[in-house]
Amino acid sequence: MARKSRELRLSQSRDLVASYDAAGLDSDYRYRFIRDMISRLDRAKGLSAKQRSWLDSLIDEGVPAPKGDPQLIERIREAADLDGMQHRRQVLHDFMGTVTRGYDLSEKQSKFLTVMLAEADKICICGKFQPANPDRLVTAITLLSAKNDWYWGHRQGTAKAYEKVRSWIEWNTRREVIQDVEASGKESVHVLGEEPHIDEWSCDKVLKAAKTGLAEIDDPRHEVGSLRYLRRGGAGIPVVIMSVPRVLAGEVQQDLLINGEMVTCYTSKIRKRK
Repeated sequence: MARKSRELRLSQSRDLVASYDAAGLDSDYRYRFIRDMISRLDRAKGLSAKQRSWLDSLIDEGVPAPKGDPQLIERIREAADLDGMQHRRQVLHDFMGTVTRGYDLSEKQSKFLTVMLAEADKICICGKFQPANPDRLVTAITLLSAKNDWYWGHRQGTAKAYEKVRSWIEWNTRREVIQDVEASGKESVHVLGEEPHIDEWSCDKVLKAAKTGLAEIDDPRHEVGSLRYLRRGGAGIPVVIMSVPRVLAGEVQQDLLINGEMVTCYTSKIRKRK
């Protein structure tokens, strides 16, 4: 048998990896081996005799035939490829690989798969998720922007949700800037790129994390014109509320009138009683 050239073996390996990807076998041990061999061939590294032999046999065999339920495999694949399911894609691929290899999902995995497939069905019927109140998300992100590393270190799920929502807001802000520039007849120099993915879970997570500040804005405890007391040291200084609550530097603040002077203060320092 003629010796196979590096270029041919590399090309065939890349084609095989693409076929494994399409079949949802990117978590298969053979897939990882093929990727490692592609990396070595890309760097002009030599392969051992055993590595060449196994790689060539995998190329000749092609993608393994699915051992699991073909209808379930196809349904998982469709859900993973659906626009709006990007946040579930890797997990769906992992589950598809498990089913394709003929293994059963655990009870917990089966329940989670049911939830994800129902989420995909909802997108097919209602369309990709879009936040109902983007301005409220902007307020929530502004409130959370003042949190420190300790806070995020103890809330990794919230941190991921925060980054997703923040990226989506920044992308939409850039889009509005580009639209305004183009509407004025000028050529925009901004590069928009693809819209970041956002999902309902991340939005709910962010809104929940900022619920205290949002509640203060929605239903202010200190109405404009009311007499209140500012906690300063051990005494309560009489003040008059001069503005509705707003977010400044990641905190809810209000304008106060103290002895004829206008001062902006955190609402957490304002009291109804002396």
